[in-house]
Amino acid sequence: MIENSQTTKYHNYNNKANRGSPIVCPHPNDPTRWVHVGSFAVKCDDPFDKQKDIYINIAKARKWIIQTVNDLRTKSNDFID
Repeated sequence: MIENSQTTKYHNYNNKANRGSPIVCPHPNDPTRWVHVGSFAVKCDDPFDKQKDIYINIAKARKWIIQTVNDLRTKSNDFID
């Protein structure tokens, strides 16, 4: 999913709640709406260890995410599009 760009950043974290957090920003045409633009995960076991975040472009993975979620929901007939 990483394509021709710097998609990582170094941080020091000591909070395990940071794992898998969404990255959101206001919608450019409607500031009352927020858009999920990515997510990241970090290893937080050692607060003194400098870890590298990995950011994921959710838009590029949208088709795969929807297919995977729908595959998991086939038994409940609860689909997304």
